Amino acid sequence: MKRICHIALMHGGGGVDVYIRSLLKNAPSTVENELICSPDFGNGNFPPDCKLHLLNIPRDVSVVEDIKAIFFVRKIIRQTKPDVVYCHSSMAGAVGRAAALGCKTKVIYNPHGWSFDMRDKSAKARAVYRAAERLLAHFTDKIVCISHYEKKVAVEQRVCRDDKCYVIQNGIDLTPYQTAVPVIEREYFTVGCAARISAQKDPLFFAEVMRLVAKEEPSARFVWIGDGEMRAEFEQALKEKGIFERTTVTGWLESPVAEIQKTDVCVLFSKWEGFGLCLLDYLAAGKPVVARKVGGVGEIVTPQVGAALESDSPQAFAAEILALRDEKKRSEMLPLCIARANEFDIKTVAEKTRALVDVL
Repeated sequence: MKRICHIALMHGGGGVDVYIRSLLKNAPSTVENELICSPDFGNGNFPPDCKLHLLNIPRDVSVVEDIKAIFFVRKIIRQTKPDVVYCHSSMAGAVGRAAALGCKTKVIYNPHGWSFDMRDKSAKARAVYRAAERLLAHFTDKIVCISHYEKKVAVEQRVCRDDKCYVIQNGIDLTPYQTAVPVIEREYFTVGCAARISAQKDPLFFAEVMRLVAKEEPSARFVWIGDGEMRAEFEQALKEKGIFERTTVTGWLESPVAEIQKTDVCVLFSKWEGFGLCLLDYLAAGKPVVARKVGGVGEIVTPQVGAALESDSPQAFAAEILALRDEKKRSEMLPLCIARANEFDIKTVAEKTRALVDVL
């Protein structure tokens, strides 16, 4: 029996939240998991045998609070003596790796998208993040990359050696979609996005693209599945572009499956992505995808299941979406989308994670 202590200090909502919940739920019986997480992240939907340790850490960087967090995590590591400490995302990566120093436990780090690759940060901030990752890599046994793109960036930016990176592409729990019945015909042509309403996901670009779609397609309706810090700004943009009444913003949902099933086409216009987990949800529901080709997105979206564009042109994205109004075309793409999603099963991720732990 291997014991893994996962550390996830981001606040709830988003792809990392979904990833960890799914990974723990599908972990092999030969693995004993525990999780150190923030209180809102730790709300429900974890396996009953997964022990939770709640750590209230502020969203903004605080040297005092970060040091307290390191000592809190270190105390748990010394008490529970895990075989592996598995840190998820940059904050947990910094706190967890510092806490594990001298504890005689193996350390895995999964950045879930490199912090120095965030395009909304200044060049100076990104340089600081890159330097921190290079330093902390010396105290890491393996870095799990969620896409081949993420590994390529790590090597190019001299974060670590090639052999320290181990690619385990993201996956999702396919079960909810396997029991759902995809629907092609409906009254409206509906375009959806399931993501945090944040600068990374570019909701203002979404609003402009949908304005162009609405201009050409009177029946068009839009749905954003999620919430986030830019919601007020996003809703104001929808009003200014005259599509607020056509758009539903659901807020965070326990599961996005039902809302995704109601759409015809799904989109993701991220400015940067390590992977793009929601794309798998779209495909598992049989929905064709139109996405901005950044990071690992091109490893998921093929011409058979949609379009990934290296473009910042709203007109180009609107044209791709409008080309999918044809119900016959979407019907033909449905089984191809589902087959593509089946290549990214969370059970495979869990098995590969266990295999990695075994060889450390």
